[in-house]
Amino acid sequence: MGERTARQVENEREPARAADSDDVSDAISAREAADILAVHERTVRRAIARGELAAVRCGRSFCITLAALEDYRVRSGRAVSTRAGPRRADAAADAARSAPAAVAPTGGSRFQRRALPSPLTRFVGRAEDLATLAQLLRSDEARLVTVTGPGGVGKTRLALRAAEEAAPVFSDGVTFVPLATLRDPTFVPFAIVHALGLHGDGSTPPAAHLESSLRDARMLLVLDNFERIVAAGPALAAVLAACPGVVALVTSRVRLNVSGEHLVVVDPLALPRRFGSTSNAAPLPPMDELGKTESIQLFVDRAQAARPDFELTAENAAAVAAICVQADGLPLAIELAAARSSVLNPVALLARMDQRLPLLTGGPSDLSDRQRTMRDAIAWSDALLDPATRAHFHQLAVFRGGFGLDAAEWVAARATPASDGDRTPPDGHLSAIDALDNLLTGSLLQRSGLPDDEPRFIMLETVREYAREQLAAAGEEPAARTAHAAFFHEFVTRAQTELWAAADEPLLDRIELERENLRAALEWTTVHDPATALRLAGGLGLFWSKRGYWSEARMWLERALAADAGSDSAARATALGRLGATACDLSDGDAALRFLNESLAMANRLGAVAIAARALRGLGILASDRSDFAEATALFGQALERFRALDDRPGIARSLNDLGLVADRQGDHAAAIAFQEEALPIARALGDDWQVCIILGNLGGAYVDRGEPARGAMLTEEALDLARRLGDEFGVAVNLHNLANVTAEMGDVAAAVPLYREALTRSLDLGEQHLATRTLERLAALLRQSGSARAAVRFFGAADAVRAVAGDPPFAEEAVRLTSDLQALRDDLGDDVFAAAWDNGRSLPFAQAVADAIALTVAVPGIPPSEPPQGDGGLTARELEVLRLLVNGKADRQIARALFVARPTASKHVAAIIAKLGVDSRTAAVAVALRRGLV
Repeated sequence: MGERTARQVENEREPARAADSDDVSDAISAREAADILAVHERTVRRAIARGELAAVRCGRSFCITLAALEDYRVRSGRAVSTRAGPRRADAAADAARSAPAAVAPTGGSRFQRRALPSPLTRFVGRAEDLATLAQLLRSDEARLVTVTGPGGVGKTRLALRAAEEAAPVFSDGVTFVPLATLRDPTFVPFAIVHALGLHGDGSTPPAAHLESSLRDARMLLVLDNFERIVAAGPALAAVLAACPGVVALVTSRVRLNVSGEHLVVVDPLALPRRFGSTSNAAPLPPMDELGKTESIQLFVDRAQAARPDFELTAENAAAVAAICVQADGLPLAIELAAARSSVLNPVALLARMDQRLPLLTGGPSDLSDRQRTMRDAIAWSDALLDPATRAHFHQLAVFRGGFGLDAAEWVAARATPASDGDRTPPDGHLSAIDALDNLLTGSLLQRSGLPDDEPRFIMLETVREYAREQLAAAGEEPAARTAHAAFFHEFVTRAQTELWAAADEPLLDRIELERENLRAALEWTTVHDPATALRLAGGLGLFWSKRGYWSEARMWLERALAADAGSDSAARATALGRLGATACDLSDGDAALRFLNESLAMANRLGAVAIAARALRGLGILASDRSDFAEATALFGQALERFRALDDRPGIARSLNDLGLVADRQGDHAAAIAFQEEALPIARALGDDWQVCIILGNLGGAYVDRGEPARGAMLTEEALDLARRLGDEFGVAVNLHNLANVTAEMGDVAAAVPLYREALTRSLDLGEQHLATRTLERLAALLRQSGSARAAVRFFGAADAVRAVAGDPPFAEEAVRLTSDLQALRDDLGDDVFAAAWDNGRSLPFAQAVADAIALTVAVPGIPPSEPPQGDGGLTARELEVLRLLVNGKADRQIARALFVARPTASKHVAAIIAKLGVDSRTAAVAVALRRGLV
């Protein structure tokens, strides 16, 4: 054997150089590399020896990844040969030594295929996606199927599983072609040739070699991670066109956009049905439903791999569900989170999910970097973008909960450096619509909504967190956040007129859709632009009020006012007025009085008549609620005078209704009806369904109080139906209460009880204690009638405690009824028992009292059910009760007190009895009753 050269000895002693790849399973030999570069093999070996070309030893030769070869080609400035191809069979054998063994297809094959990878973890969920994909692969119509979706969504796992299921259809088998390390689309045909183990003489271009070799083949090619070399799409399509039995299953974050492509978009895993602690969120789904939810299944499976004793339990279910929601349903994010189960329980893990990206790391070491952390998975997609699209992507991170095209254009025009501030991007900048198209193509955005709707775009929270990090690192966050806040300030400003005059459901829904963005704008401006925060919070006051978001309204208004503690301004006066109205809604009368007086004084100093009129009206509502009817009438009259001077028709209708309500509370029912019947057509003409609903409810109450319960019930039912259509939660609760009152007074107690229960539940959910205490007292009165006197006293006591704290005394008519009810209970129980029950109720948490009352009235035997007319003369059960009291010599007022109804209602019952018995007086009715034995 001849002597070795010094260079040969040095090469043999060198440790294998790490290739720029996850492994060497996609490597080629030095001879194949020389073919590709159209150079002598010695040139390749010398480049390896000098460290210019990364390679590892494979037996007696070298293995070079296509990515490493491309890197060397770019740095050395060499071209790719158009005639390249593997020259000798042993070259392919050298390159394939470290690759997994091929699995022979059914019936054998003439191709030396690369086997499908066999994941070590269980495949979870995706039944519908898998069925769709497998059906496409088995059909004769789909020759090129692209599985696309965001990073970490599980495209490769789905494709591999679908390929396994479809394998029997392909007589020449399934071949896996990894493309993650490629950067140059020219290398794609080489990669396929190498994966198939095809050998040529080096004179045929690889694409042509593929076409001739696969022309009669029946084969499935699984081409993984095509996004970096998507320009190779046309070349792949040409190969498929020449080989009718070959089907390509591609995974890519970007569609190939070639003819014949069938796109399968992979969405995140199914999440648990909406749940949470907010008033509009549903409770946690049942355990059996949670256990069948794909995202939960994946978390549990991977958590058990990290900690074998892990189980989904009633105690940790809410935390697990919330983790999956926080992870956006992305399988990679869920797996990374579940892997932390070896250290953290679900509750502790959830507490750390606010900052997702630092936590979602540490994937298995046998995976590529982009599969080991969520940040790297998203960075992979980010790197595919051109610089202009990347800048737009990072800017869009300022949106929360989605955004429309107009919002994206606004932010792009005002946040992009060197822009001129209009909607036309400056030279050299990509338009917003083109950027959105690129981001949708790259699976970094999703489009939501129906096909005919204005498009809306959603960015997954894990993706948004990454983009926001990049925006902040570039120092561009302040400009983007300022532009974002300016857009939503304009949005709220445009809505003001309609919110005051006739806020319909579509308008409130549009604002609701942007609720997360509005919160983000308030967060930013409260710190960085307090003047805008004040205008934004004041402008949202009517929306918050109509949707019942009173606690949130108070929080933002107080923050904005504290941040902008400057001189008098219309914005400040408006915000103070809205804060006063909100405090009133929350039964905080003292705070409401303070804020409204401050708003009025400032508005008067500024000469802001409209703001002053609204403050006066708010003060009138406070006075009315405190039964100071003279003051309320004066304040409402002053407000009405200002609204008339401004020809502010919405304000006129509201003030007329207010005056009617005060008149009704003072017993002047005719005046109340007159005011409200003047207000109603104004509100209808404006299309202000919210105000129509309020007026209808008050007008119904006035008719009931005047002794016309049937008409009152009809108007109240109309108001209730309208409130439900509007989504007016408070309006629904009020009208349920009012309808229950009139229903009970008309004698159908059994029908009234569920109405009271629903009104009570809704008012408590809204935090509306003024209505809740009154409804609880009505139920307590009915419980006394059922024989549950002790419980009734407890509930009266609980309501009294809340009234005392809130400074919310009963109205005059309520006080009369309340005094009568309590005296009757004291007579029933005796002073000592009554006092003990009363004290117990006053110490009872109000929410507990409400829950107990609802439970007690569900099936109380003593509450009489509805009964059909019975007895001689067709008297109803309630009329027979009235007749018994008549026989005992009771006057109408005493009858009303005994039956817990209004005096006009009692009088109406007496008149009906006289008419049905065919007599003309109360005395004659008593005589007939005694003679016929009716009582």
